[in-house]
Amino acid sequence: MNFFPEFKWAVLHAFSNALGACRFEQGDVLYDTELAYKETWAEAEKHVRYSIQVKSPMRGSSSENSTNLESNFTANWSSRVVFEF
Repeated sequence: MNFFPEFKWAVLHAFSNALGACRFEQGDVLYDTELAYKETWAEAEKHVRYSIQVKSPMRGSSSENSTNLESNFTANWSSRVVFEF
């Protein structure tokens, strides 16, 4: 598994599109440690202090035009996100 080294939390490269579009969606979960992804859950949960699970927006509900990435990023940056910490 590859992680972005620039973040304090464990952000997988699998989130590249979400980062590029500034749009995380329902079901996305981020953990504060890489061990959450590298260990069995029974072992990993001993090391996880915090997690964030996105509750909204719904997955795939974006109506933005994917050809204008800068415009999409700007729109997503100011859109509402509901998450559980």
